[in-house]
Amino acid sequence: MVTIKDISRRLGISHATVSYVLNGRAESFKIRKEVTEKILATARELGYVRNTLARSMVTGRSNTIAFIINSKEMNAEYIQRILTGMLQAVEKYEFSLKLFDWQLSGRDTIIRYLQEQRIMGVIFHHPDINILRPWLADLEALQISCCIANLRNDTGIGCGVSTDDAECVEQAVRHLISLGHSRIAHLTADMDWKYVREREKGYLNGMKQLPGSRPRILRIGLNGFGSNLEALKHFLLEPPEERASAVVCDSDYHAMELFQAAYQLNIRIPDSLSVVGFGGLSPSRCTPVLFSTIEQPFEEIGCKSAAMLLDHIVNHAPIDGRNIVLSNRFRQAASTAPPPLTAGTGITTIKTKE
Repeated sequence: MVTIKDISRRLGISHATVSYVLNGRAESFKIRKEVTEKILATARELGYVRNTLARSMVTGRSNTIAFIINSKEMNAEYIQRILTGMLQAVEKYEFSLKLFDWQLSGRDTIIRYLQEQRIMGVIFHHPDINILRPWLADLEALQISCCIANLRNDTGIGCGVSTDDAECVEQAVRHLISLGHSRIAHLTADMDWKYVREREKGYLNGMKQLPGSRPRILRIGLNGFGSNLEALKHFLLEPPEERASAVVCDSDYHAMELFQAAYQLNIRIPDSLSVVGFGGLSPSRCTPVLFSTIEQPFEEIGCKSAAMLLDHIVNHAPIDGRNIVLSNRFRQAASTAPPPLTAGTGITTIKTKE
């Protein structure tokens, strides 16, 4: 393997000068342009490749950041798209990205790995900020920078990248109202997570614009696709004068589950029921009736998360307390149409048992 010493001997130029040039610091040390060009040309001729591992041992730094995630999410489309965005950013900054599974290894072990491998920064993905607080405190103590992807970070440690969920759900409700719906329900996860509360907040704000209406919320468990079919069938079989004519879901997966329940009951979408999803994932485009949905910019979430973190590491840009909120987009499709009936309904909040 060709080393800096080989290039130095070939050219008769000091080891330090060659090192400065090959590490991109020629301008800082005012090395003449012709010397820089000669060193770079010789490095190419000899096939020099920078040994980043050796460099990290000397500097105590590596050009590597980590993405810490629950492996159960790895197959999810939104994670793959977030990861794609991250890779775009690390490529631009000439860093690498390493994945850690906290379900498999646990916090103490991963924290040790981060130190041993000189990881420069960490990106998290998790819906519950309270789960992340101990991690963030540990990283702050170790002076390892961090960012949370797809969640607002109000801890003051590191940064966060999220989306305007409440605003877009409110827009979806307004869309249904414009079609003539007055019996609009919200299908959401039975979890006390920030994104769940934000989307519910948008639904409630939208319903305030409908005179005389009252919110109707169906909270279901997260036990896998199909686990809520019986509860959803019960919901869809309510008396016609009470039955919702439209549902805004907190995810495309829940919209798909609702579609499955409606299909089994021979309830046609959108003739008898209008449905709006959330996420803009592939399922929204793969059903017999294409879903209206709220599209999230997952690639941009990943790219912005990694770019903010790397800008802090490389250029010392401020990071603690920073949050970027990206815009979602409501995409109208065939799953929303005027209701068969427009009669009002009373207050009802339905909570299923797991």
